[in-house]
Amino acid sequence: MAPQLSVYPNPNTGSFTVALEGLNSTDPVSIILLNAVGQEQYRYEGAHSGHHSVEGLQLKAGIYLL
Repeated sequence: MAPQLSVYPNPNTGSFTVALEGLNSTDPVSIILLNAVGQEQYRYEGAHSGHHSVEGLQLKAGIYLL
């Protein structure tokens, strides 16, 4: 299975889940959220668990890249 990424809910209010499927449980992951001008707003680096919850980010309304 090819790796797949999904984010929900979309849109959200600063709390969301990143689901990663098709990776080995021992694979490390990096999740980086950038604003529209490329500034880092959030970073997670660690073990792959299938789902990663992000809670309570204080983000302005706009478009973000994951």
